[in-house]
Amino acid sequence: MGNMGRLAVGRRDHIFSVSRDAVSRDAVSQGAADAAPKGLSAPPEPSTIRPLLAAALLGVARGARCDPTVAVYWTTDYAPAHEASLLSLPLSLASVKTHAAFAPRVVFAAETVETGAWASGAKEPTAPLACDELYVARAKIPNDRLSRLVAHAAARRQSLVDHAGADNLRFYVLPALERLRVRHAVYLDVDCFAVRSLRPLFDAVRTSRATLVVERATAAKSARPYANTTVARHLGYRPGADDFNAGVVGADVVEASKLDMPARLADLYEAHFREPLWGPNSVNQAATVLMAKAVATAFLDSGWNCKYDVAASADGCRVFHQKPSAYVWLAAASNETGRLLAACFGDAWRDRVARVHPPRKHKGTT
Repeated sequence: MGNMGRLAVGRRDHIFSVSRDAVSRDAVSQGAADAAPKGLSAPPEPSTIRPLLAAALLGVARGARCDPTVAVYWTTDYAPAHEASLLSLPLSLASVKTHAAFAPRVVFAAETVETGAWASGAKEPTAPLACDELYVARAKIPNDRLSRLVAHAAARRQSLVDHAGADNLRFYVLPALERLRVRHAVYLDVDCFAVRSLRPLFDAVRTSRATLVVERATAAKSARPYANTTVARHLGYRPGADDFNAGVVGADVVEASKLDMPARLADLYEAHFREPLWGPNSVNQAATVLMAKAVATAFLDSGWNCKYDVAASADGCRVFHQKPSAYVWLAAASNETGRLLAACFGDAWRDRVARVHPPRKHKGTT
């Protein structure tokens, strides 16, 4: 991959600005036992984008020309021998190259691990970004307030804590994307892959006037905040209606960079340690849901983050959010999944998947 320098992902000097949609550091630190924190203001009701037909037609009219002002990006701290590096991320990268040829691809890889074979031929990102390249930036996970708070989180799975730093990089790197002249971006977890064009998703990000764009997750398995807390009540959090999985997130990069989301998450963690805001099944997810209530967030139609109850909705999926253990089942349910797997790993992809991750019975969820 060559000699790749580290791209700074540091935060802006102004950590916090109190506004009607801000989570105030001072206010949340007072503790949830107080009255509603002063800096926690409920934003307007989240908008819903339906059904994106006009945006899709607009995208078709523009064609597939490279647009350096948009990007799809990932964050990872997985070792080269992990299934995420051997299977998930290569498939995700290949799917975006196929279904978002107009968008540059940027992976922010933690400095703490070596990159895998997926990074072969990648370049260090410089503006303007090109669509026929894969860019990899080595990112340092900050040892800041958020990281120190998350390290003390109680979780049922230690892996949630172990990878929390890399998961939170999705918000730390927004200023870095802005310096690369990216205005609108879509973040994907490494185990997400597209089976249809991402153009309507980018068009939704552009036209929604929202800071974040996500798909609502109504499934009970999604990691949710507690509804009956001081913070949740003040933000107007509604279980089901305001829940989402943060594996697919569209962002107005310029606006999101101004908000310093890591500081907002840290504020919520400080409140969480005073009054529990979520349960041990979540480290980042529930906190991100609450943070989204304090910024302008728009919700997409279903199909952009197919993680829960996939067995009942595979036909309508545009982006699957599934681990390699589900690949064989998904290939049978989705012709495009099978085509992508064969293109990425060869006709013997099933053998490769089985060597890395023995198949398990698919239950329709992960």
